[in-house]
Amino acid sequence: MKRYRKKERVYQESEQRLELEREWNDEVMYRVMIGLSAAAVLAAVVLFLLPDLRAYVQDRPCILRQMTGLYCPGCGGTRAVLFLLHGQVGKSFYYNPAVSYAILFAFAYMISHTLKHVTKGRIRGFHYRNGYCYLGVALFVANWVWKNYMLLIQHQMLIP
Repeated sequence: MKRYRKKERVYQESEQRLELEREWNDEVMYRVMIGLSAAAVLAAVVLFLLPDLRAYVQDRPCILRQMTGLYCPGCGGTRAVLFLLHGQVGKSFYYNPAVSYAILFAFAYMISHTLKHVTKGRIRGFHYRNGYCYLGVALFVANWVWKNYMLLIQHQMLIP
């Protein structure tokens, strides 16, 4: 019986450590997301206020596409962001599902953790898991493979 209690205590301590680690990871991720959000807003304001810079950025061709004729893994990312900002989630996902997924995930994560902070823990935010990143990378690679398959094998340009 004594041995069982000792194992139970060790198990509870490891569970507590794991929970503290998750909380710390979530706090770090939340702060990183706040920084990235601030940087994105700053970039949007700069591009809005400087139309010459916006035209320069929009007119830059993709170097990989120019050199190889293939789509790069990020092809369609800018259009995906623009369609998402206009509420056209389907078109955004068509142009680059990884970008759409990343933005929607970040938005949901930020809302859940902001609610957690505002309510002082009564509403729990969802925990960050590596699987979320693995899914984003899988979407990124699958999108790249699919678009180049359609270009090389089916001879269809999915993104002009």
